[in-house]
Amino acid sequence: TRPVIYIMEPDAVGLALKDDCGKKSGYIDNMSKAIPVLSGNNNSLLYVDVGYWMLETEYNQTMVKETLKQFTTEGRVTGIALDTSNYRNTSEMTAMCESFGNMTGNNYHCVIDTSRNYRGPKSGGEWCNSRYAALGVPSTNNTANNMIDYFLWLKTPGESDGACVNNGDDALKGGGTPGQFFPKAFSLMWDRGYFVDVLKIAKFNEYSDSVDLPQTGGGISYLALGIIIACCVVFIVLGIFLKRRYDAKQARRRYVNNAVTAPRTEEAGTRKPYLSLKKYPRSSLDPLPSLKLGRYDSTYLEMKYAEFDAYIAHLLALDAVSTCDLLNRFLRDDSSLLVSDASDEEDAVVDATTVTIRKGESYSISLEVPTPNAAISYHFTTRKHDIGFTITLNEETLQVYSREVALKGLVRCSNAGICTLTWDNSYVWHRSKVVTYHAEIVLMSPRTQSPKKTGINEAVDGNERHTGFIEHTQRTSLLLSPRRLVNTSMRRIIGWDKHEAWLKAGSMIIQRTKVKKPLVHAADTWYRKWFTLDGANGVLRCYDNQASVTREGPQARLKLAASNTSLSVADARQLHGPTPYIFTVQRGKTMWILCTETEEDFSSWHQAISKSIFLVNWSAGHENGAKSDDDEENDV
Repeated sequence: TRPVIYIMEPDAVGLALKDDCGKKSGYIDNMSKAIPVLSGNNNSLLYVDVGYWMLETEYNQTMVKETLKQFTTEGRVTGIALDTSNYRNTSEMTAMCESFGNMTGNNYHCVIDTSRNYRGPKSGGEWCNSRYAALGVPSTNNTANNMIDYFLWLKTPGESDGACVNNGDDALKGGGTPGQFFPKAFSLMWDRGYFVDVLKIAKFNEYSDSVDLPQTGGGISYLALGIIIACCVVFIVLGIFLKRRYDAKQARRRYVNNAVTAPRTEEAGTRKPYLSLKKYPRSSLDPLPSLKLGRYDSTYLEMKYAEFDAYIAHLLALDAVSTCDLLNRFLRDDSSLLVSDASDEEDAVVDATTVTIRKGESYSISLEVPTPNAAISYHFTTRKHDIGFTITLNEETLQVYSREVALKGLVRCSNAGICTLTWDNSYVWHRSKVVTYHAEIVLMSPRTQSPKKTGINEAVDGNERHTGFIEHTQRTSLLLSPRRLVNTSMRRIIGWDKHEAWLKAGSMIIQRTKVKKPLVHAADTWYRKWFTLDGANGVLRCYDNQASVTREGPQARLKLAASNTSLSVADARQLHGPTPYIFTVQRGKTMWILCTETEEDFSSWHQAISKSIFLVNWSAGHENGAKSDDDEENDV
């Protein structure tokens, strides 16, 4: 029942909240059991050591606050202890205590360990028997601060932290076992500490700050010695390699000279020279198809599959292969020769599409959900690295954003609409991701919540692979691009920031290709862009995104005021677009293949572009007709 101050578990709270070892060891649960026992004495003061680094940020302070609330429910907690067995300045610890007190409403007071913090820490942060430690203010309750109850010597001055053999030069060596009295450390702490500096008590002067430090002028360091030995080993190995290479070259040269100068003989049993040339017939086999590194997209792989099939067919036509039953079965992909792995079959993505998502981009596919109570079945895997993934239905989140390496699941759609699956790689600055995925619509029964077994999946999907589209989402750039700099400057000088009267504005998906080249039905040829339709001038502009309208300016323009401008609806089955709502706008040799995500956007854009083409051409024809009438009147 006597008055006592308890300092509970130095650094335990910090290790339990930040270190996996502390969590697995159950630090918090053990302390929760000890608090009611220690607080049973009404004359006791209980301070929980939280580790000063846990108060450096507001987020960590919040974690400490919630932990102390949990402890308070178990017993009586007076406050927290800071700088236990450490070297941080008292002023620094006082500021942390006040900050934590303001956050918690001054519910928790502090005690500070001043046993060796008089000079503060040296740069480098050596913790083991630092030679720059200094004896601090002795234990007292005269702290001149209402939030700080005591200055205490929690670490006994001169008590060793250990032998410190593997630590840096700032650590005093030879400290013995932890807890043992270390005279050398105590002598240096006294000479640099509070009693000598403030109370002017004499120094011991037994040791200097440079004690145990390596010599800098008279000898050679271990690092330099290691570098010299490594260089010698490298030179020796290189010399042996060059000597062997030279000997081999000389041996080959002597052999060639002997073979050329040897007399030719026609006697039976005489061996011909080794280098006698013999012409062999050239093989009739086609060269084996090769693969480029880093190419994993489905279009390229399908092309290579066709080349390999042709190569295998050529092999099967050979007599040596056709007469061998084992080779025939192997090349014809006989299942009896294959060893299957059940785990690999479970993880494999069936009927999948492979795409490469570059750094700073996101890749999306859109699936039209025909009826409520339908579901989206998805399965994807990545190569080595994770990628962000989310699912939305009509801008409502069905699958919360998370970063996964592989994921398989089924999400139910309560309403009909457009479901978008997005793989996000915008948080990466230096690495592309390869994703193999498969997604399909499954019609589900509202009662059983299970997929129907009537083959409706094939009817909904049509066995078609859904092509996705790419969107640039990483906008932060270290340097200002020349195009952005010029456009921004001209807009400020001439006043181009005024809002233009657009007939239509919104996002669409465009295929990046040209009419002269064959259309490539690859996933990385469709990009989401922002478009504006200038109805007065008949100009369709393409921007990188909506912010680019007032920033960089358009990436491309298509003038609709021409007689050879045409608008037509494209066949979505041939183009393999992200959605079936595809149309083309063509002017001469320039053609834009555009795609919308919904039928409503398709109708509105198609109607707006048709209206713009009609109005611009009608206005031009009307002005030309009016001008010809005026000319006729003048002639009269």
